[in-house]
Amino acid sequence: MDFEQSISQQLQQEQQEEQEIFVEQAVQEERQKSASWEIVNPIKEVNINPQIDQTIARHLQKGFQNCERVLMLCNDAIKYFHSNDQILLKITLLIKRIQTYKLLLTQIECILTDQNIDKTLIENNIEVSKQDMNTIMLDKLFEVINNQIFNDIINNGSNMFYQSNLKSNYRALVVAMSKLDQCIILIPYAAKTSKNDLFCYDMDSPQWRSIRNYERKVLGSKEAILKSYNDVTQGIVIANAFISKGSEQQNSLTQGLMEGFGALYYAIAQDRARKRAEHFLAEPNQSTIFKAWNLMETGFAKQMIRFAFPSITYNKKIYIPRLFKSITHDNLMQQYQNGSINRINNDVGQHVQYDIPTFESLFKDKNQRICVRILCNRELIQINKKPDFVQSIIGQQINKFEKIIIHIHGGGFVSMSSRSHQTYTRQWVKIIQCPLFSIDYRKAPEDPYPAGIDDVWQAYMFILNHIEKYFYIQPKRIILVGDSAGGNLCAALTIQAIKSGVRVPDGQLLIYPALNLSLKSFTPSMLVALNDRLLHHTVLKMCVLSYVSNKDYNADQDPLISPSKASDEILKKFPQTAFMIGTNDPLHDESWRLFKKLQELDIPTKMIVYDNMPHGFLSFDVPQGMKESHQTVIDSANWLQEMLN
Repeated sequence: MDFEQSISQQLQQEQQEEQEIFVEQAVQEERQKSASWEIVNPIKEVNINPQIDQTIARHLQKGFQNCERVLMLCNDAIKYFHSNDQILLKITLLIKRIQTYKLLLTQIECILTDQNIDKTLIENNIEVSKQDMNTIMLDKLFEVINNQIFNDIINNGSNMFYQSNLKSNYRALVVAMSKLDQCIILIPYAAKTSKNDLFCYDMDSPQWRSIRNYERKVLGSKEAILKSYNDVTQGIVIANAFISKGSEQQNSLTQGLMEGFGALYYAIAQDRARKRAEHFLAEPNQSTIFKAWNLMETGFAKQMIRFAFPSITYNKKIYIPRLFKSITHDNLMQQYQNGSINRINNDVGQHVQYDIPTFESLFKDKNQRICVRILCNRELIQINKKPDFVQSIIGQQINKFEKIIIHIHGGGFVSMSSRSHQTYTRQWVKIIQCPLFSIDYRKAPEDPYPAGIDDVWQAYMFILNHIEKYFYIQPKRIILVGDSAGGNLCAALTIQAIKSGVRVPDGQLLIYPALNLSLKSFTPSMLVALNDRLLHHTVLKMCVLSYVSNKDYNADQDPLISPSKASDEILKKFPQTAFMIGTNDPLHDESWRLFKKLQELDIPTKMIVYDNMPHGFLSFDVPQGMKESHQTVIDSANWLQEMLN
């Protein structure tokens, strides 16, 4: 059987599957829709108290009306799909979500009109007074819920009755329900967001006009950048689709075969890949999601990505022992209990062992050691006790490196490595011409917080105190740089150095950093994640829960988890800090908050804001990638060089 026949058969199989969950092939187009409420009684009439702000009143009214439409649709669906357990289960869940949404709307109306609230009906109540309720944030959230998500639910739910392509519409309904779930969770946090939050003000307000030292860059039109992003992330969509297809198999052999065939099939049937990938992300499985994120680190993809790496003179990995007091659960809990978690305490910097490895053993992978990749534009020469022939000839002509970069890669705390980020770190080294140390920290879910921050801490302290014993490197200037989760760890490492009383890096560059890992907060840029192919809202939540898996930790108070929550006492000690962010990034807003706070504390800061650029833009500067991304790599290299000088 040739390849075209295989694809044709697979398409036919998919079309056949689309009919399997369709209970009635032809539904009467002129059917009488039931007006009775056999399943759920309406919680309240659509009458909004005139005391309420008109904008919120319109949202509440439209919200109640949308709920009634969906509940009517659910009544019809239960009748027509009465024998389909899969659809009935989903409709039951949708009814529960709508009930919760109506109760939240009712709570908001009651709070704004000083009425009593029954808080026993739902788990996540709105705990805020009338005076403190943030109607501006609620407006931003309701705009998406009422005008986008409910439209998708009603349209796709209705289409399930009239179109033969039931499977596609069912998947689209599941995707819309997933978005509704997330927004319902966010409503109480949006309501209690401080009214003084930066994103409650217009851009021409004094709060925004007081911010300085930032530059907005336009790298292309909104449409061109979106097309580039969709093109470069199509591979991610296809990967999600074929991994989802493979996950349906029971054993590893058939799973591997289905994934391999699925990769070819979905590369051709890209619209089907998109729909399957969206459904996959709406109802994610942790192991399969993280498997998709780690594709660049395994198998064929791992071999192919190396062709995207620029050439480099020196690329070796060293394995650093743990010589310093570790950041442990017990140590953190003690700081929580005595109130010093967000204060300078000067207690973690000392050596705990003095077994310094030999030069040879530094290159051997050993248990409990931390892998660090060293990139350099020229060969690094070992320092020997007895000079070898070359060293005896050149003697003092060997120039020591006095400036270094320490890089911490992104990947949601659960994936990627220093290897996959060489698409841009090698470019940096060739432009800046100094050694770069890229740390491969332990990742969740196997090694949750504080494993990752402890690894970068141990590596930083070793480089600070011992690297000159092995190479002609005496770091008089050290700049940290991290992207996404690496930006979080970069800022957290700076905070740890300040808290511990050791040498603070001379500067840091935070690139689309994850600065606030609290799941009990809302900011408008979070809504980008509802449709983002890379940083999808379900995946974001899964990454945070995998990294901060111990409920003993508090992301709202611990600055090593959420660096933007660091106290003024700590932030006053920050070195010069630069930010690079895109406006089409779910993590966009928190960088502005920290940027503004540092400026108010007189810390040297600057920022580039790339209009319409997505999260992860540095990594898209590859062949057939986003042409707009190349400028961001150049800009970041220039800033690193400037900070080193």
